[in-house]
Amino acid sequence: MPGLASSSLAPWIGLFIHFLLSIALAAVLVRALSRPLHAAVIFLAALAALATVWAFNFLLLLPLIDPAFVSLLPHPVTLVSKLLFGVAMASVLVWQAGRELPIHSRETA
Repeated sequence: MPGLASSSLAPWIGLFIHFLLSIALAAVLVRALSRPLHAAVIFLAALAALATVWAFNFLLLLPLIDPAFVSLLPHPVTLVSKLLFGVAMASVLVWQAGRELPIHSRETA
């Protein structure tokens, strides 16, 4: 659907896809951290996950899709932005674990 990129709905579709992928990434991270862990481990895992996402996006995917887009902002700025999302995600997971709520779904017997 090449015409969809120039549609007025393109920004909304992009946001929808972005949010879906964010939720999926958080779900995968929560599943990977399925046992109680120290807060530092959760933060490191979240930062590593988001750094990996940034590297995939800015070094592989986006240059193929639109090379001009990659040059809109300096790479360090986009990396710091992505890492701050990782800090936010880890903060929520640590806060939730601190309230003694499961950060993953537990199977009941």
